[in-house]
Amino acid sequence: MPIERRLTFVIAGDYPITRKALKAILEGKGFRVLAETSNGNEAVRLCRELKPDIAVLDVSLPLQNGLEPARLIKINHPHTKVIVLTVYAAGTHLLESLAAGASAYITKSKAASCLLDAINAADDGDIYIRVASNDYLAIGAPSVSENLHDLIIKAQTAIEGSNGVGASVNLSRRELEVLYGVVRTLANKEIASELNVTVRTVKFHVSSLLAKFKVRSRMELRRETSLQSVILNPRHHVL
Repeated sequence: MPIERRLTFVIAGDYPITRKALKAILEGKGFRVLAETSNGNEAVRLCRELKPDIAVLDVSLPLQNGLEPARLIKINHPHTKVIVLTVYAAGTHLLESLAAGASAYITKSKAASCLLDAINAADDGDIYIRVASNDYLAIGAPSVSENLHDLIIKAQTAIEGSNGVGASVNLSRRELEVLYGVVRTLANKEIASELNVTVRTVKFHVSSLLAKFKVRSRMELRRETSLQSVILNPRHHVL
């Protein structure tokens, strides 16, 4: 649904030209930019103090490398939504962003055209993923890659299967986190330790995932659904 209230933002980007462009886009839509910064530590501090509705983060920030700022922002102020901007389309970066609590993952080549859609999705509590159609996503071994379009088609074929065209799978964030562990071949105990939940909770979510994807084993779940494909398939919505 379209955004009606005036959302507040903190922008964190390595280059002044990137921050200036983001600020222009946001203020041009009537949003309020509370602050901007060029490093991860400052991004975490600003979000803790200013409590913006949304933080837009470039994952190439110096000081607090990668996705650590996103994770800390969500810990300090869970109500702040995080939009990740990146040059990486690799599946591992995507999965790590979602595991850190990001609500949107956009490659920089799509930021200008897709930022508003990402903001709408994040504000509605949805997950938004957008990469260019010619970007490549790593799957399986690091040396193996597939064109995004081919990856989506494979996901549709594998997941819809006997369910018929248009079938969908809805995943909670916890199910997504557990599925991420399953795809990495972690045992239930390892997943539980990583997520700080009980083994019984992990078993419950694994059973739920098997039922939702209509498979009988963890091996089939890994082989047939591929976490990257599930997330990026436009027919599948992550709650």
